[in-house]
Amino acid sequence: MWDMVSLKPMRVLVYFSLFCFAFVLRFPYFFYYVIDWDESTYIIMAQELLNGNLPYINLYEFKPPVAFLFYGVFIYLFGKTILAVRIGGLICIFLAACFIYETGRNMYHKRAALWGSLFFIIFSMTLDPGSLGATQTEHFALLPISCMLFLLLARKRTDVNIFLIGFSLSIGVLIRSNLAYLVLGVSLIIIVETFIKEKNRLIKTFLIFGAGLFLLPLSIACIYVYQGYLDVLIKATIIAPLAFASEYDYSMSQRFSNFFSLIVKSFYSENFLIWITVICGLCIGSLKKFKEYRKLIWFLVFLFISVSLSIVQTGHTYYHYLIQLIPFMVLLTAFFLSFLFNKKIWGISVILVLLLLYPLKPVIASYSAMLRSDYGLRLYQYDNGNQVIDYLNRKGVSGKYLFFLQYHIGYWLTGAKLPTKFVHPSNIVRISYLHSMGDHNATPERELKGIFSKEPAFIIVPQYIWYFDLNCQRCFHILQMELEDNYTVDKIIGRTIIFERRKGDNGLL
Repeated sequence: MWDMVSLKPMRVLVYFSLFCFAFVLRFPYFFYYVIDWDESTYIIMAQELLNGNLPYINLYEFKPPVAFLFYGVFIYLFGKTILAVRIGGLICIFLAACFIYETGRNMYHKRAALWGSLFFIIFSMTLDPGSLGATQTEHFALLPISCMLFLLLARKRTDVNIFLIGFSLSIGVLIRSNLAYLVLGVSLIIIVETFIKEKNRLIKTFLIFGAGLFLLPLSIACIYVYQGYLDVLIKATIIAPLAFASEYDYSMSQRFSNFFSLIVKSFYSENFLIWITVICGLCIGSLKKFKEYRKLIWFLVFLFISVSLSIVQTGHTYYHYLIQLIPFMVLLTAFFLSFLFNKKIWGISVILVLLLLYPLKPVIASYSAMLRSDYGLRLYQYDNGNQVIDYLNRKGVSGKYLFFLQYHIGYWLTGAKLPTKFVHPSNIVRISYLHSMGDHNATPERELKGIFSKEPAFIIVPQYIWYFDLNCQRCFHILQMELEDNYTVDKIIGRTIIFERRKGDNGLL
């Protein structure tokens, strides 16, 4: 693999520039405690792993275990701070951008490679405007996906490359289980190509690819078998995600409709030019005069469709799912921009590049706010989530039971105990999740009463609990009765109310 990449000074300069570019874009969000509550959930699960406990035994969150391992590695290296996680996201985005750069060099040339890697960094920020700057599992998954693309589209495919393609895909699937569809797509490409070019190597290639693909999953399964928890692993990583995908009982046509609706909403957002350049890159690459690129471009399209089908299968429409499509998109964007510059259409090219920077408007606004504010870089301290958690730290809640209906990263940052096994606040009212762990008598009402039996010292409540409204109207009544009987309002910060248990109970068991 490494013989394909020589670290000449100019290439090192490119890598350094990519790191600096990624750092500048992500820096304004380094210190905010809460950007996306999925990120908060994975951090708590990662800490459970660092505490020496296997995922899913004491705490539940239904993502594959390697997702938590990535978060855990960066917390271990950089300390128990939110900054460690955000630096981890930066490093993974940077490394993935380097793979995109090398893939672009192999497919096209240096200029296209540079465009592709730069816009990879931009798109990884802007495709999910709701969690700008957060470190999602999709961001970690971009690293094995990009590595796989680099190996798959390399000019020379060795046995080591084939093994590493399989291994990269296994890491991707163990971060995002929906990427199993990508495994099927890549498998088909390798099998068909080998059958056409080297039919006598088909079985050997298949075995090498399979060894790389199954080495890590089987190793993890062996750990759970040894501890006697294989059934828990299966429930958490297979049964629960399937329950999530079938939660709303969508028909296949509805699932496709939801996905196309998500694409259309993304198209008509600030990211519309991203999609236009992808489509233009596909159309131009399909022309006869670009015959040498056609096969590579259709590989990208095929893999794009594979991942898209995995999103369709979930039935859900979250912007952050689209992040998984970025590696395939940016290489098409790079081809289109390279075509414009090669044709010396300088005016259009420069204007288009500037317009593609338009989605970075929130990043520019964040820097502007820091410069205009008297607090400067400390502006994050006045974020609602930061204020709530800092206030609870001053109350000395470490070791006590709390119940966060919002900002649950507070469990991790205050040292408080969770009163439930379900880390994500909304999961306590999702019957499919409650049942997926084997307790078919579980209900949101019973789970909520179990939480209150722990007598949390503080309950942190947003003004509107949307997931109660969506999944459990009766839970509003149970919560209201508990608050009226046993709690008083201690503090209101923004739209968050902090209730303290009345004196006589300190929340400790």
